[in-house]
Amino acid sequence: MNEPTFQERQSPRRRVLLAGISILASLVCSPSFAQVPNWRQFRRDDLGFIIDFPAAPTVTDEPEKDQDSDLIRSFHATFKFIDMEYDVGCEEYRKDINAQEIWDHVAGVYTYHLPGVRLASVVDLPGKFPTRHYIGEPDAASRGQTAFMSSRNIVTERKWIACVVIAERPIETDGVARRFFDSFSLL
Repeated sequence: MNEPTFQERQSPRRRVLLAGISILASLVCSPSFAQVPNWRQFRRDDLGFIIDFPAAPTVTDEPEKDQDSDLIRSFHATFKFIDMEYDVGCEEYRKDINAQEIWDHVAGVYTYHLPGVRLASVVDLPGKFPTRHYIGEPDAASRGQTAFMSSRNIVTERKWIACVVIAERPIETDGVARRFFDSFSLL
């Protein structure tokens, strides 16, 4: 029996795309810019990571219903702080996944599926597992809402973990966003 192609396995990845689009669509300014983060360590031993959130996130953990799918489950932890949306997502698979296929998929999401955001740069990061940081900036050609979006994507043998921040202002120089990204660690 032939292994399914990336396109055949792509439907579970659409959840990540839809999550990014829904976060982008829900982005509105908070009335209070004087909030101070109440940092909380968020640990998932079962998924093998730890990260700091500016406050306790909302969590969804959904098992895959299709028993023939390579996907075992999709997980998200999300929190909105001031005018930034913070998200950690993880997809767990039954078989090893190819990092290059994930990189191509993420670049495609930034390039073709996020209106108002253009892929500005991609940075390979050192580590035990392949890791890339994607930086999206407002697309001047867009007629609709624009935003900044950054994501750090880690591919282990059978997991794809994405830390994402979406905002109406620059992310890469924001101290709260930096702490969020820098606090991520595999267990």
